[in-house]
Amino acid sequence: MFLLAENARKHVPQGSGSRGTEPVHGGNRKHPRTVLVDPQGYGGSDRKGDHPRPCGHREGTAERTSGSGCPVIKRALVIGGGIAGIQTALDIADAGFEVDIVEKQPTIGGKMTQLDKTFPTLDCAACILTPKMVECAQNELINIYSYSEVDAVSGFVGNFSVKIRKKARYVDETKCTGCGLCTEKCPQKKVPNEFNLGMDNRRAVYIPFAQAVPKVATIDADARC
Repeated sequence: MFLLAENARKHVPQGSGSRGTEPVHGGNRKHPRTVLVDPQGYGGSDRKGDHPRPCGHREGTAERTSGSGCPVIKRALVIGGGIAGIQTALDIADAGFEVDIVEKQPTIGGKMTQLDKTFPTLDCAACILTPKMVECAQNELINIYSYSEVDAVSGFVGNFSVKIRKKARYVDETKCTGCGLCTEKCPQKKVPNEFNLGMDNRRAVYIPFAQAVPKVATIDADARC
């Protein structure tokens, strides 16, 4: 897996000539880094057994040794399914690598889905965004984990492991067609609509907006019927 991370930092065991926590590849704050990771743990462990050693890792440094021959899964994790995350996933998929998108909302799209026009050209926001959302859903190399959050990231260069918590929709995603019949039948009609910033109400069973991806209903467990 490739984990895309900005200003990634790793823990270097004490006594190895380091100061503890050091930036990866120099860690220049002005230049975000793409960190190559190997979640399968081919790199083994360090001498103390406290941390897995990254594949091809040089003791006490963030460098990789040449000719290590360790296999790496060519895969990317994108945290956040807004317009930036969507475009990133599409670019990586176009390069032939598998991508996972983790988005905490029931649909990808982010804040741009709530906009009418975009600066400075005043183009229609939906006209730009929705085709990219559909392209993400239809791309075989892109896996969308909507209504999910990253719980933990462990390991470091060469051996990252990411734990994703998927929140309950209370709807079978494999059977939901997005027809909206459940929304029409829902008796609770006075739940503040987050998509419209609380200026109107939605039902307890809802799809955020008509072009949502994935277009699957979600039951709001906090709504009181």
